Amino acid sequence: MKPMIPIILETVIFIRNTLKDAIRIITFKEKMRLVWLTPFYQNTYYLMSGNIINSALGCIFWIIAAKLYAAEVVGLGSAIISAFRLLALFAELGLGISLVRYLPAAGKNGNIMINTCFTLSGLISVIISLIFLCGLNLWSPALLPVRQDPLYFAAIIFFTFSIVLQPLALTVLLAKLQTRIIFIINIIAGILGIVLVGIFSIFTDEALGLVSAMGLAITFTLVLCVLWFLPRVQNGYHPIPSIKLEILKEMASYSAGNFVSKDLILMANFILPLIVVNTLSSEMNAYFYIPWSVGIVLQFIPAAISNSLFAEASNEEITLHVNTQKSLKLLLLFILPMLLIIVAISSFLLLLFGQEYSENGTLLLRVLAFSIIPWGINYIYIGIARVKKNIKGLILIPAVASSLSLGLSYILMVQIGLVGIGLGYLAGQSAVAIPVLLNLCRSRNS
Repeated sequence: MKPMIPIILETVIFIRNTLKDAIRIITFKEKMRLVWLTPFYQNTYYLMSGNIINSALGCIFWIIAAKLYAAEVVGLGSAIISAFRLLALFAELGLGISLVRYLPAAGKNGNIMINTCFTLSGLISVIISLIFLCGLNLWSPALLPVRQDPLYFAAIIFFTFSIVLQPLALTVLLAKLQTRIIFIINIIAGILGIVLVGIFSIFTDEALGLVSAMGLAITFTLVLCVLWFLPRVQNGYHPIPSIKLEILKEMASYSAGNFVSKDLILMANFILPLIVVNTLSSEMNAYFYIPWSVGIVLQFIPAAISNSLFAEASNEEITLHVNTQKSLKLLLLFILPMLLIIVAISSFLLLLFGQEYSENGTLLLRVLAFSIIPWGINYIYIGIARVKKNIKGLILIPAVASSLSLGLSYILMVQIGLVGIGLGYLAGQSAVAIPVLLNLCRSRNS
């Protein structure tokens, strides 16, 4: 117990000093200018701003959807969207992270590396979509009507393909530290989705309108990225389907570790809506999914920080130690004020979706806001593990955090309703974040 006391004290001192540094940064104009000129901060801000703006546009998307469609339709549509996002998560195979880690040193093999990753993930997405649709009676009976409609059937396969490849294309830009382009693409996708959901509501009042609006927005930005942006940042690139086994062998173990890690990190985001729709109802899933979507917007802040840390260190590993300290400071600098804002305005924010959403989801949203702090600490650790190729750490941390979060969320949901999901998620993430933070502070002193 005694050896832990200095570590705990050092952690408290680090948090105190971090807050002091944050105050100094935001109160001195010259300091802010110098911070902006630092590549790490600049890349982080572009990633963070793009994700936050895109998420805000996503909230507007769901506000419009809630006004134009019945709650049952919103619930079904959100469950379908969660389903093909979950399928895309599995089909990506961890290749996106491998591109960020290996592409900077790939040289003349860079183009074939990109096309190999695109081709393999695209093929897997089609296969896994067909398996999902054939087995709906086993893993999501509430979505069985989808299988009977050819339009829904085709949409899930096509949009899963797009949702796999679009983020994969963005990881190429991240590997090249072209975060400004990522920022632009995220905004285009968000705005286009809003426009399309309004247009499609004129022609249909079914969930297919929601699914198509989201899917086509992502498909358009995928085409824009692959045909316009990638050839301008990657010398001689052309999208040609191909698979080179030598490249896959080189990245195999690292990709496999990151595949498992990424699925574990994000699976709660996609599994929880499916649990709610099957355990409670489509209507209750709507009242869950909206505050959940608003709450996890804050996850994009630590995700952007961690991804910037990872990309910078993949290009120049010597920056890892210094940027780790910067990452933790940025986490506190941005999360704490955002948390307070969300807690203060949560009921008014959900009123934008409707009175029922505010009544059923306000407390859930407030609890979820607090969970972003431990989630962010865990995700920054994942960025460090990716740079160091620490496969054990990549899998262990998210495995424990996600297992605890899902298990506790389900137990508490059954006992006390929707707010139980937030409490379970907060408890599961915190149980892992505390020892992770202690370990980071200990590593800082070693």
